[in-house]
Amino acid sequence: MKQKEYTLLKKCIDCGDKYCGEYESKTREKCIICKVNEHDCIKEKSNKMSKGYVWICYECKETIAKGNTDIIEKFRKEMVKKVSNEKNVSTKDEQNKKDGSKVECETIMKKDQRDLKKSSINEKNKGVGTNDSVILRYHDSVIRESDLLLLKGQNWINDSLISFWFEHLQQVAYGDNTNLLFVSPAVTQLMKIGDANDLPIILDSIGAWFKEYIFLPVNDSISTCKPGGNHWSLLVYSKHDNTWYHYDSLHGSNTRHVRCLVGRLNTHLNGEIP
Repeated sequence: MKQKEYTLLKKCIDCGDKYCGEYESKTREKCIICKVNEHDCIKEKSNKMSKGYVWICYECKETIAKGNTDIIEKFRKEMVKKVSNEKNVSTKDEQNKKDGSKVECETIMKKDQRDLKKSSINEKNKGVGTNDSVILRYHDSVIRESDLLLLKGQNWINDSLISFWFEHLQQVAYGDNTNLLFVSPAVTQLMKIGDANDLPIILDSIGAWFKEYIFLPVNDSISTCKPGGNHWSLLVYSKHDNTWYHYDSLHGSNTRHVRCLVGRLNTHLNGEIP
């Protein structure tokens, strides 16, 4: 007779009542030795089990108490298996926590790669068939009519406006100061989630090696080829005191994105920078 076709008359170890123990129950805790389910009276207790909890039926407990070596050995093996499984899960969780920044960075990059092909098509078609005309070209920045409209009323600024402002700071406001470098949002995003092997080339092209202060606008977007994201913050590198400064109006919102970027740049700028 198959296991699922019969029940056993068991004595509840918790309340002492007789009940029908089954092998196929999916909602009740099972005896770690004979695999027969518990009684309904401790159903709530099973739902609130602590780590390491096991349940043993009355009959198996009595057999162990009588010194049955076969049952004792089976119990020992089952407990070793359970402890080993819990230890593996705990070790994995601890390792993930330790490597949190690395895992987050890799997750951002992988998600970006999945979206790359689809978003590149949208980028090629950007502005086609619309009246969103270009109203200003300023060095490497381009301002469209839709960008200018964001400045009217309470709207979120976008990468085009930040790019224009950084160009103004670099070319006009601090045009005579060769110690300052204002990096555009597009280049910052590329350094954050682009190919890490391209970083030395990018840093060389913008002259980052010789700057005392580097300003980078950080966005929580995960794409290198389309606008997006929900929040901007400012990351500043000070070569003078070998320190990164992060200015975030929503404290902690962009932390993982900044850590990803800083982790990459530290390798090339000056080793480990706090």
